[in-house]
Amino acid sequence: MAFKDDIKLDITNLDKIALKLPSLYDEWATKWVNSVNRRDHLKEKLSVARAEADEEIRELPEKFGWSSEKSPTEAWVSNQITLHKKVRKINEELLEAQYEVNIFSAAKETLHHVRGSLENLTELFRNGYFSARSRSGEFYNEALNKAQLDQEKQIDEDLKRRRK
Repeated sequence: MAFKDDIKLDITNLDKIALKLPSLYDEWATKWVNSVNRRDHLKEKLSVARAEADEEIRELPEKFGWSSEKSPTEAWVSNQITLHKKVRKINEELLEAQYEVNIFSAAKETLHHVRGSLENLTELFRNGYFSARSRSGEFYNEALNKAQLDQEKQIDEDLKRRRK
């Protein structure tokens, strides 16, 4: 089932949603932890690759385009490290890993919002808001549809904001 389907609230299934929410949070929190771990390992791998590239460039600067009799400048070496094929590849992997961290973080935050909404709906239910008398009529249906649309819009906005 898709995440958006997992987080939809339904006033007729508040109990099922409440029972499902902890395992959903655990699933997405675990994905987040794993993605943070992967990202952190890539950061370390990038540091090693930068150090190796630095050593390689300083040993044979001619291989990387240095043509002067003088020693290469620090700025030139730094630029060559950034342009090094291995460094660029790992940096790209790191950016992708950070994107995954952001997505899973947004999912966790969304689940906190779902929990808050579930608590609000439960309180409304306990106070009789959804009783047969208050469910009739155009206003109830309009409010229900608007609440669902607002929730979906907020989730989309949260995910878009996290992707940036």
